[in-house]
Amino acid sequence: MASGYGNSCFVSPFEGQTVIWALSKAEEMPAQAAGGGGRALLDEVRQHCSEIGEPFASLINSTDSSTAFVIPARDKKPFSHENVLPGVVFIGDSNHAVSPFAGNGANTALADEWDLAGFLLASDSIGNTVAAYDKVSVPRAQRTLNSSHWRISIANLEGITFAIFRRIIQVGGLLKWIAGR
Repeated sequence: MASGYGNSCFVSPFEGQTVIWALSKAEEMPAQAAGGGGRALLDEVRQHCSEIGEPFASLINSTDSSTAFVIPARDKKPFSHENVLPGVVFIGDSNHAVSPFAGNGANTALADEWDLAGFLLASDSIGNTVAAYDKVSVPRAQRTLNSSHWRISIANLEGITFAIFRRIIQVGGLLKWIAGR
């Protein structure tokens, strides 16, 4: 849910009657937990999310303060292995960590593992394996990173930019409905 005020929330079901929720807001510096533990953190969330309607306010009020924490969501650009010790291959987050809000980090890591295994089986040398792996893994990870940054920027739109984007989505939904899709 985007608020239109530069922040948004994410909610996902977890084990029956429980949900996991997160607040996303752009920060110049990595976020740090407010003093006072979980209660102070929940108060800060209430302050930043007063514009987001139900059910988010109820989720905040129902949250056990001992479970609240801050993650400074950062990412790392993918790299190729030209300047890495021979035989060492970095896969998954060790090569291209993305924010937990990216929604594709685990999938990218699994694709890395699958591709590396295939190249190991098909190649005649570690050097050729790593070169082939880099050709597919680095662009894939960069696409995930770019997509993550785009989604986060959309979720944190505010003001007139948010209003225009919301109208575009509504018009798209109307056109889809008219087309019978």
